[in-house]
Amino acid sequence: MARVHTFNVTPSLPDKLRPLEALAYDLTWSWTPDARALFRRMDSRLWEEVNGNPVALLGRLDQARLDQLQDDEAFLTHMQRVADHTRAELERTTWFERHHGELTRDGKLQVAYFSAEYGLTEALPIYSGGLGVLSGDHLKSSHGVGVPLVAVGLAYQEGYFRQYLNEDGWQQEDPYDNDFTNLPMRRARLQDGSQASIHVEIEGRPVKVRIWEVRIGRTRLYLLDTNSPSNAPEDRVITNQLYGGGTELRFKQEIVLGIGGLRALMHLGHAPTVFHMNEGHSAFMALERIRMVVERTGLPFSVAHEVCSASHVFTTHTPVPAGFDIFSVEQLDRFLPRLHEQLGISRRDFLALGAHEGDPELRGGFNMAYLALRCAEHINGVSQLHGEVSRAMWTRLWPGHEPHEVPIGAVTNGIHVRTWTSAEMGALLDRYLGERWATDTANPNVWQAVETIPDAELWRTHERRRERLVTFVRQRVKRQLKRKGRPEDEIAEASELLDPHVLTIGFARRFATYKRANLLLRQPDRLRALLCDPERPVQIIFAGKAHPKDVPGKELIREIVHFARDPMIRRRIVFLEEYDMGVARRLVQGVDVWLNNPRRPKEASGTSGMKVLSNGGLNLSVLDGWWAEAYDGTNGWAIGAGETYEDVDRGDAIEADLLLDLVENQIVPEFYDRSADRLPRKWLRRMKRSMRDLTAVFSTDRMLQDYAEQLYLPASEAHQRLAADDFREARERARRAEALRHTWGHVHIGDVHVGGPRDLPLGSEVTVETSIYLGSLAPEDVNVEIYGGLVDGSRRIVGGTHAPMTPKAPPSDGWYRYHGTWTPRAAGHNGFTVRVRPAFASAAPVRGFGVKAWE
Repeated sequence: MARVHTFNVTPSLPDKLRPLEALAYDLTWSWTPDARALFRRMDSRLWEEVNGNPVALLGRLDQARLDQLQDDEAFLTHMQRVADHTRAELERTTWFERHHGELTRDGKLQVAYFSAEYGLTEALPIYSGGLGVLSGDHLKSSHGVGVPLVAVGLAYQEGYFRQYLNEDGWQQEDPYDNDFTNLPMRRARLQDGSQASIHVEIEGRPVKVRIWEVRIGRTRLYLLDTNSPSNAPEDRVITNQLYGGGTELRFKQEIVLGIGGLRALMHLGHAPTVFHMNEGHSAFMALERIRMVVERTGLPFSVAHEVCSASHVFTTHTPVPAGFDIFSVEQLDRFLPRLHEQLGISRRDFLALGAHEGDPELRGGFNMAYLALRCAEHINGVSQLHGEVSRAMWTRLWPGHEPHEVPIGAVTNGIHVRTWTSAEMGALLDRYLGERWATDTANPNVWQAVETIPDAELWRTHERRRERLVTFVRQRVKRQLKRKGRPEDEIAEASELLDPHVLTIGFARRFATYKRANLLLRQPDRLRALLCDPERPVQIIFAGKAHPKDVPGKELIREIVHFARDPMIRRRIVFLEEYDMGVARRLVQGVDVWLNNPRRPKEASGTSGMKVLSNGGLNLSVLDGWWAEAYDGTNGWAIGAGETYEDVDRGDAIEADLLLDLVENQIVPEFYDRSADRLPRKWLRRMKRSMRDLTAVFSTDRMLQDYAEQLYLPASEAHQRLAADDFREARERARRAEALRHTWGHVHIGDVHVGGPRDLPLGSEVTVETSIYLGSLAPEDVNVEIYGGLVDGSRRIVGGTHAPMTPKAPPSDGWYRYHGTWTPRAAGHNGFTVRVRPAFASAAPVRGFGVKAWE
């Protein structure tokens, strides 16, 4: 191949149009309808062609059009209005400044957020689905809420993949070819103006990592890219594909994300006080941070681990153990051969950080979720139900504790409301709620004014969005058919797809089998009858991608496509190819009902249904993830009552029947039941209830406020406390942990004496005395407690509570006498036990240590 000298060509904008460049590179345009309208105004055809990417648009406009625009006073006025609005966004006082302004001024809090993917806009295709979109919305709300945050991810040359279906309906994949210089991102630069880059070591050799910057208002995202000419060919492709290749490529990507991400932040001059791992992909960051502390301070690993873990936050999105990345010992030895030496620990102790419980030889592999759990003091799931599932799943890391005692909390996910609300609905909300729906989104009081919107206006706005959705689907399907070379008459038929006045159900998400995209198809005759009803028809729009290696997921797509070819129903059911954020936006803004029917409890949170709330759409879902918290019987519909089924096929059959019952007997009648003025009054009451009560709660603005107060601020304060006075508290915690490891096996419980009758009136106390052998440990090293509650048929305490016991007399040969009382909280068959737990600064259970229970 001939050698090629490369250089970047940038748009040459007239001086009057210079503000467009700054606007294009600030992704606040992605949620500002007036900004998107400005770019569309420049060339609507080209705007669609570049998939809503203003940087590419500016680069491809011809000079004649630019000259024309610089003399267009109306356009210049529009541009200035958008520029003024963008500036006002940055100057507005935020929630964080109002509540925690001193931390902003003193720089005492900065969060570093790590994620493998970010869905900020379809114009920046470095995401695959829900995790990425959640990460993107997280950054948008960090700007709006004002939480000081800087983020790190990877710049994927090929992104995820473009999806198209062959003649048989089988998913095919084409890579993107991301030209970073034509995307809304720029090379990050140091203070001297030079382009920023760092190196990471993989297999003992340095790999150059270039750093790109994405601006989201106040928030910065840095994307890392190894496709540098100075790298070896095998290293240039590390950041090529999102979730592509095998575990070796994934391992290298996670080295770049975690280790490289931390080095990039330090190289750019950032000094985060809290480090948030969004899933386990970035968990190597925790080890790199510990390594840096060990190298800088000379502290032993145990102390550095205490200091760093205190400021680490780990969010898990996966409700099943199979969802976590696992690497082999051979891969660890090959790709990170010296890391355990740099950490100052043995290879065995290093492997133990990622080992499953009871698997010191790592036969089950090095689990990145276990690494994150062992290196983070602050852990959360992404819905209340998912928090429960996670506590049960990870109980083995806190042996002897009941699941509800495991210190894993929950911050329910949300969505960035301004991104997902249609321009028409936004204008309606402006009229009746004022601008606070956009600037104070998480305030439930703001949304009470939804009740003041006249039914006729709300319904007409919603109907207009459904009409726009139908138009979009027809145009999209026409393009699909043209690309496949279909006959003109078949392409023309696409103009008759769907009906803008018919009840429209949307189902769009990743096509994994547990999400059951084909649940409606289990009873095809009933579904056909619904779709073809001459008086009250239903229509369904499907979209979504299956992972390239997920053959069962691809089968689901194929099954739907074949079903939709039935001449009876082909105008009532559509599968849209190439699902991205642009398609998602149009769907959630236009459907009447959003369908979600996963197998409970496999949906950790699910955010797609949240996106219809502010648009007036209603949810029809299994009581899983967020919907288990949101549903109250008046704001949507629930499939079942929260059951889980051991027999998967039987559960699918039951819930398919329940789903069709709901559509036939409740949803269809309510939608088509019109008053004298042709308005569906009952449906509108349900719409308003959903908008009023749920939009604020399930927004990322509320989510960021929760993260700030429940996790970020406590983590920052804990780190400051442990690092103070030459790491005095961290050294003490490490010393006590080491002492516990050597002596914990000798601790045991002796005699237990119970005071009081066996039949107690509710509210009476039980008095307990016991002898505890602590050996060389002191009472402050342990928590001795009574743990009791209702007892089931297996003599197991269910949902118990604990009460502390205190030493009663001086020790004798390592034995201590403890005394305490416990009060039953419910009538019935109660029981209790006595147990001993390690004690640290927090009352939470200590990871890795078992509980000594009365035997």
